[in-house]
Amino acid sequence: MKKTVIIIIGFVLLVMAICVWKMVGDGTIRVGPANDQFEKLSPGKYKVGSDIDLDEGKYGVYAISGNGKVHIDEKEYSLNNDLYKDASKQPNTTKKGILFEESPKIEIKKAMTIVVEGNKDFVISFVKR
Repeated sequence: MKKTVIIIIGFVLLVMAICVWKMVGDGTIRVGPANDQFEKLSPGKYKVGSDIDLDEGKYGVYAISGNGKVHIDEKEYSLNNDLYKDASKQPNTTKKGILFEESPKIEIKKAMTIVVEGNKDFVISFVKR
């Protein structure tokens, strides 16, 4: 009887571990901290690699203050600081996760151009997980 219960529990744990591993691999579940220690950009035109130092990869882009538009790789994103205000009410680790999950995702590549347009107090930044 004890041996059967142990085998069933082991099987259930194995199935759960496989499901979690699969979901992490698919990106359904994100594991690890988010990094928001990137440059803050005000309105202007920036080239990745020369004007701003970002590694290639997927980032979330969000407005810290003001509102405006960001043009990245022929796509336009309208941003305002509402998300940042809401996320700032949370603890720092939760704030970074919220900023990444709720902000538009962009794929940064070397030498691409980022154009920031907005009012004079419009400032954006990036978060990566």
